[in-house]
Amino acid sequence: MKLENFADINNYLKNFVPGAIASGGVYTLDRMNQIMPLLDSPQEKLKVVHIAGTSGKTSTCYYTSALLDASGSKVGLSVSPHIFQVNERVQINNQPLEEQEFCKLFKDFVNIPGIIELKPTYFEILVSFAFWVFAKLNCDYAVMEVGLGGLIDGTNVIDNPQKISVITDIGLDHTRILGDTIQKIATQKAGIIKTHNHVFTYYQPEDAMDVIQQKCAENHAILHSFTQTGAYSKQLIRKNDLPLYQQRNWLLAYQVVKYIIDRDNLELPSNNYYLETQNISIPGRMQQVDYNGKELVIDGAHNPQKLQAFVDSYRLLFPEKTSKLLVAFSEAKRSALEENLKILKTISDKIIITEFEMTMDLPHKAVPVSDLEVAAKAVGFSEILSERDRELAFELLISDDETVDIRVVIGSFYLVSSLGDIIQL
Repeated sequence: MKLENFADINNYLKNFVPGAIASGGVYTLDRMNQIMPLLDSPQEKLKVVHIAGTSGKTSTCYYTSALLDASGSKVGLSVSPHIFQVNERVQINNQPLEEQEFCKLFKDFVNIPGIIELKPTYFEILVSFAFWVFAKLNCDYAVMEVGLGGLIDGTNVIDNPQKISVITDIGLDHTRILGDTIQKIATQKAGIIKTHNHVFTYYQPEDAMDVIQQKCAENHAILHSFTQTGAYSKQLIRKNDLPLYQQRNWLLAYQVVKYIIDRDNLELPSNNYYLETQNISIPGRMQQVDYNGKELVIDGAHNPQKLQAFVDSYRLLFPEKTSKLLVAFSEAKRSALEENLKILKTISDKIIITEFEMTMDLPHKAVPVSDLEVAAKAVGFSEILSERDRELAFELLISDDETVDIRVVIGSFYLVSSLGDIIQL
């Protein structure tokens, strides 16, 4: 078995990609509950911050990790999906493991007796690998992002009462799997809350808040809930161009880490050191890139809640700029195509439509350009170009056009990921 570089590992992981979750047998904790004892249950030896939610969970993970790093701690961070390279799923103090170290550890991991014999999925391998690495490298904390839902997500194997559960903004997404109401989705997200956990969240819609409060009561967990209003919040935001939704995510992470510092008697860093964490770059989240003199903004927003958050921030950051869009949506977002496009049309009347096909955690295919073109016409875009080949579509995006100030790539993390080699991020 050759596992000497990222390409080898990506090819190896393809062997563990399951079929669609709807086919059954994939979305379960059975295998994870068998795998973790084979690793000596590293998830119970770590102080874990476990983060679920519909919008903002990846960014909240990055900010939580950065703030803990600023307190002098050694922090493991695992996010999913990765955007540009698989080592984003195993980071130490917000730095992905170097290729050589990642590959060596991964090879050792898959050779542990019994792991591969259990036939884990792609996601389960990387989650259990992350837990194992963080324990092996003596991390003080592990910040773990939920993959999908929470209740029976592969990360939900942590019963340590010191675990902190964080629930970011809840909205309608993955409804075919998680349920078609806020209450049903909240039930899945709140499934990460375990006995005596401290739970952090913003105030949610009433249907979601009722579920979170009930779950906390059932598990004797302590709920910390917040709003984002007031001078205190504004005073903490130093970075003037930090997108509104990232301000929200940073402030939630700040509340979590403030509690941890007090609980664990960590050294409180200076305000300047803390506030510098607002400057970290988070892959695929309002990421600004200079591409051969052309200004790009790259974001994986893919549902109405996330797209509206993107647009609200984009308008504030670039009020006088003209834009052109490169867009693709996953098949899973088909039901919201026109709603998504209406939101995007508020920042540009020019759209290039493309496709992607990717294997990461699960198989992912884009809505065909023919169907997306119909939706774009229905919404009323004045200029619509269709190009199935995403590389050619990207060339159309960056082609000389004196009427365009900013080129925006948006609609799916898998579109962003598939263009990573071209943009060289």
